Amino acid sequence: MSDNTKLKPALRYNPVLGCIVGSTLSTEQTKINKYEDIQPIINNIKTKKAIAKDVRAYILQIPLLNFPPVVIALIANNGSDNMSTITSFHQELLTQIAPQLNLPILSIGSDGAIVEFKAQLISAAQFF
Repeated sequence: MSDNTKLKPALRYNPVLGCIVGSTLSTEQTKINKYEDIQPIINNIKTKKAIAKDVRAYILQIPLLNFPPVVIALIANNGSDNMSTITSFHQELLTQIAPQLNLPILSIGSDGAIVEFKAQLISAAQFF
């Protein structure tokens, strides 16, 4: 299942990842090696208007009692995902993420958002 959820737009330093989080840029683009890196990276995020407004969550649901849902991917976005972007995310999940985790995907689902539904139709036609 996938769902797009609103975020409170903010940038933060994550000491575990060693980078600025809260943007749509990659971890490599927001990596902090020394203190002087912080301001240029924040300025770059602001210039590119890359502060995340939403996050797309991919959730694994096992159809058995007493198995809670598990988040397998969180993808930050700026809230303007369209059908082709979501389809691309679905394809990445099905062709790269799920095989790395050794997860056989039997079906995909989402809430009632029309762009998510259309992306599902395209993904289902290609993979199921």
